[in-house]
Amino acid sequence: FNPALVGIEECIGGVPQLVHEAVRSLKDKEIETLMLDNIVLSGGNTLFTGFDKRLAKDLKTRYDVDCNIEAPAARSYSAWIGGSILSSLSTFRELCLTKDQYDEIGPTRIQYHCF
Repeated sequence: FNPALVGIEECIGGVPQLVHEAVRSLKDKEIETLMLDNIVLSGGNTLFTGFDKRLAKDLKTRYDVDCNIEAPAARSYSAWIGGSILSSLSTFRELCLTKDQYDEIGPTRIQYHCF
């Protein structure tokens, strides 16, 4: 939780700081509260024992925010499961971009296409 210990200075506050900054960037108190009440952990590194409790404690201690953190048992596969569900939707093809569409504008094309 302290990247500075291994020489990473860009994010001194580690995961709690990243979560806090991401939520605060929404600039809408109601959405911020909703997001903090619905934190879902995913990925292999979140499998460290006590990761969810430590994150909740650090968010409370550092930023005085209450949150609800879900830590599903299969979270090391969450991205794969989500991708599988997304690709099985009947609307999946409508969400896809061709390489030509992407190359036309670049990464901002995704914003125009999806939002």
